[in-house]
Amino acid sequence: MPVIRSGNFNMFTLVAIGVSSAFLYSVAILTAPGLFPASMRYRRMIGVYFEAAAIITVLVLFGQALELHARSRTGAAIGGLLDLAPKTARRLRNGMEKDVPNGADLVAATIIYTHANTARPALQEMRFEVD
Repeated sequence: MPVIRSGNFNMFTLVAIGVSSAFLYSVAILTAPGLFPASMRYRRMIGVYFEAAAIITVLVLFGQALELHARSRTGAAIGGLLDLAPKTARRLRNGMEKDVPNGADLVAATIIYTHANTARPALQEMRFEVD
C-alpha cells in the first residue's frame, strides 16, 4: 500500500481503517464470543457490524461513481465552451481585412472586426469598443 508507506493518508485510508475494524471485530465476535466480557452483551448477544461495514463501502463507491459522472460532464461542458470560440480573428491592416489565427500577429492597437451574431475571438487581453 503506497499510501501507508508514504504517510500521505487520505479519505480512503480512514474509510478502510473503519470498515476493516468493524469487519474484524464482527468476525472476532462470531468466532470467539467467550473472549468478550458479559458487560458487552445486550439480551445475551454482542452486536456485530457487518451491515455497517457493507453500507459504508457501498456509499463510498456510490459517491465515487457520482463524482466520476460529474467530472466527465464538467469536462464535456468545458470542451463545448471552448468549441464556441472562433478559431480566427478578422484583422484590419492598411485598409485590408484578413483572417488570422487567434493570437497570431495580434499586438496592442491591432484592430479586429467581428460581424453581428458571431463569436468574439479568444484573446489573452482585450480592451474593446463596440460600435
